[in-house]
Amino acid sequence: MKKAVLFDLGKVLLDFDKDVILDGFRRKTDMSEEEIRRGLKLYHELGFETGSSSPQEFYERVNKELELKMTFEEFRDVWCDIFREISPMLELFHKIRTKYRTYILSNTDPLHFPYVLEKFPWLEMFDGRALSYELGFHKPEREFFIKAMEKFGLDPSECIYIDDLEENVLAARQVGIDSIQHTSLEETKAALNDLEINIDG
Repeated sequence: MKKAVLFDLGKVLLDFDKDVILDGFRRKTDMSEEEIRRGLKLYHELGFETGSSSPQEFYERVNKELELKMTFEEFRDVWCDIFREISPMLELFHKIRTKYRTYILSNTDPLHFPYVLEKFPWLEMFDGRALSYELGFHKPEREFFIKAMEKFGLDPSECIYIDDLEENVLAARQVGIDSIQHTSLEETKAALNDLEINIDG
């Protein structure tokens, strides 16, 4: 018996455009786009999405590397203002939550998630969330999913997970979670139906 549906955030419930960051930074530095892209690799090198760096530390390092001359507030605004909700998937979530517990499983950072939580208040409707920067691991690491199950007090066999990336779907399946690779609303609904998740009835 399935008890919970787990949602990835980016490209499932929220779309995002990283080019907004590039454009914002380009206006604040003389560096080329290629140099900015290389500099943004600090996101992973500093472990920002796994909690190894604080927002202030991340800002100071990127600001220095890219010669941005931005205040922290300017940096935060450019870094975060990249999201918009995917309305059809939001509607699907609202239907699912009337019958199942719902959770967020997201690779994110301590600037992005507080921002989207404020901008999209419906995120508070989820029963819980497992965030990479809080868990200390990120998808597709096995430990991410194990810690998420422990946090929620769920057995993997009780869950269905929806993610747009195949590597994350495969990793979730490896720990026993039935998982769907999201490519479109209709295909995800069909996959849910195949797993006996009744949405409309």
